[in-house]
Amino acid sequence: MKNGSLIVVLTLLVAVLILIASGPHGLNGFPLDDAWIHMVYGRSISTAGYPAYNEGIPATGSTSPLWGYVLGLIHIIFKKTDLIVLVVKMTGMALHSVAAWTCFRILKKFNLPNIVSLIGGLIIGLSPALIVASISGMEISLAYSLCLLGFAQYIEKKYLITGILLGLAGLARPEFGLVSAVLMGDMAFQIFKKRMSGKDIMQFSVPVIVAGSLFIGWNLIVDGRPFPATFYMKSGLFAHFPLLDRVRTAFKMITADIPLAGGVAWLGLFGLAFFRKPERRWFCVIFFSAVLYTLGQVMIIPPSDPQAFYYIRYLLPAIPLFWVPLMAGLWAVLMFLWRQPHSFHGKILASGLVGISVFAIAFFLILGYISWSAKYADDCRNINEVQVALGRDIDAAFASGARIGTVDAGAVKYFGQRFTLDLMGLNAPRLFQDRAMPLDALVLMPAWMKGLQDPRLEEVGRRSTLDYCVTSNPAMNTQIVMACRASVENSEISLRISGREVHVDMKGMSDAQIKELKKLLKDH
Repeated sequence: MKNGSLIVVLTLLVAVLILIASGPHGLNGFPLDDAWIHMVYGRSISTAGYPAYNEGIPATGSTSPLWGYVLGLIHIIFKKTDLIVLVVKMTGMALHSVAAWTCFRILKKFNLPNIVSLIGGLIIGLSPALIVASISGMEISLAYSLCLLGFAQYIEKKYLITGILLGLAGLARPEFGLVSAVLMGDMAFQIFKKRMSGKDIMQFSVPVIVAGSLFIGWNLIVDGRPFPATFYMKSGLFAHFPLLDRVRTAFKMITADIPLAGGVAWLGLFGLAFFRKPERRWFCVIFFSAVLYTLGQVMIIPPSDPQAFYYIRYLLPAIPLFWVPLMAGLWAVLMFLWRQPHSFHGKILASGLVGISVFAIAFFLILGYISWSAKYADDCRNINEVQVALGRDIDAAFASGARIGTVDAGAVKYFGQRFTLDLMGLNAPRLFQDRAMPLDALVLMPAWMKGLQDPRLEEVGRRSTLDYCVTSNPAMNTQIVMACRASVENSEISLRISGREVHVDMKGMSDAQIKELKKLLKDH
């Protein structure tokens, strides 16, 4: 079996084993509610052809429109939810194996020994964090696989294909636009040095600009702002978080697991000095792209809960970009030590470095598989037992024309299949202007709320989960369904959600209606 095929096979095998070991919740669930938001957009794309949170109303809540179209295609081909979820996970696995194979191919382009390129690709392929990301239902593996493929083409001086792949990577994860900016800067410098022509940079730039224009144009047309609604809401939540603390926390997060765990990998930075200038330039461009992506990411969304996959997933796409130059640099360091003339100590140091690296890789792989597979299974269980269960409750208890307000906007919408108002404003915030049609019920998380003491609001349903680990706040393990008891037909309710005042109109319900809702939600 060829080295590239071996990487793909082993990567897929380990991913399948982790998925099977996660049990029924891991097989048919996702570890965070945001994955179900992507599924909502995928389903709308399959029926309407464009991103919509509520049917017939274009929305800008998706930060990964390309992933939405991938999910839309899956929804067109497959109809049963459990099968759709499984195919989504398989798609993520396949994309991750492509990324591992591409790491191998990039290292091979620099004439590194087969064993070095093989190990470099395998370590990415077998990374526990990246495997879990690939089966999370998120766009992570799509984004970094496209970016790595783009770098592989850039090294081969195929600039048009590079531009197409990097443009698509930006549509999968908009922060990859920073990587395109790095390449444009590198190309501009090469033109200045007369090593590249203006035609080359045009071939690269046109598809990147087209992709960026489509992304920004859609947001402007639908919402009047250049970026998704999610950007404006999330970027303002933690403005008080100091940048230095953000960077420090992000560094700890990306170095907690293979391939950057243990600190050995960072010795590769010194090894880059041993490469010839053209090769060193390629590696520096890739490494600086990873740095810029990470900085851009933490400036937008600070890692305020480092243990939560919710925050870790934003940083994971940078890991393969860090690893490629570091792996090459590690090999260069080893060769430098080994080839020192008449230096017994150099060979001892090289052998020791290999031994430490092998031990660190084995240790962190085993530790990572144990911790990440358990966390993945528990996160999926938590989401299934609360958000997914509430979505099914809504579908069972409310008429098809009902309108629901919610703070967690994924599974409640996907399974509830009712008109849904995202109270956090992450999806189609213009819906707040629609005061003509009141809401039938609210799905709220008490941990985020203030103002639930309004005597007109009454709890009619509740879902909780044990051993909550999706975030570090255990109070987030519970969500409740609230209806409005009122003597008048409609009532305005004021809520304070994550420090923001929200006003919604609620449909007033009689005692009999409240009692019936409680019965339906309890029975279900």
